[in-house]
Amino acid sequence: MPGPEPATRHLLAVTAADEPGGAETTLLRLLARLRGRVWAHSVPAAASIRLDMWPPDQLWAGYFLSSRRLCSPLPLLNTDHPHVTSSRKADYIVATIAAGRPPDAIGPALRVNQGYRLYRENPAVPGADTCTQRRYDRIYTGVGWSPQ
Repeated sequence: MPGPEPATRHLLAVTAADEPGGAETTLLRLLARLRGRVWAHSVPAAASIRLDMWPPDQLWAGYFLSSRRLCSPLPLLNTDHPHVTSSRKADYIVATIAAGRPPDAIGPALRVNQGYRLYRENPAVPGADTCTQRRYDRIYTGVGWSPQ
């Protein structure tokens, strides 16, 4: 599997610059495992994926899973970066290991690596699935700004 494009590789290197030696390689490896062919293609093409992780981590997860409809119960706001929409309801959940097992997950993890787990979401979770491939930002769409 090819790695991220050069611009993405540079941004990841800048992101990991404060980390001790080897962090860039580890970060690239973990994020690349979310890349479309590996994780996104583990679910049906029409399926939605909820991102259960620290909001800044959703930027890269959203990039690597962009071939699927995405959302988060706690999307990244107050930024000019494109972010996913807010929704609790989805077909699947990708959670970081640090976030633990999501309470809305049903059954065992379907995919696991060193940083992430993929679960099926319980279909009994209330609400509408508003996940989308569209990303929001306050510069171009005017959406996503939070007054806090």
